[in-house]
Amino acid sequence: MKIVAMFSTKGGVGKSTATANFGTVMQLEDRKVYAMDYDPNNTLRFHYGLNQSNTNGHASLSLQGSPIKNAVT
Repeated sequence: MKIVAMFSTKGGVGKSTATANFGTVMQLEDRKVYAMDYDPNNTLRFHYGLNQSNTNGHASLSLQGSPIKNAVT
């Protein structure tokens, strides 16, 4: 298993967009992909067409003490 991390301390630089595009390309190559968004706004959900009212990403759930498995969609 290979792990790729895209990060920056500055917001609004395209991390979620780049992650979504990279993940989509990997899926098109028949690879198994797990994309995680540590941004408190959980903006990766917009790129994958997930429920827009669900803001419970990993960052907000971890602050509540919830296990990571509850953030998986």
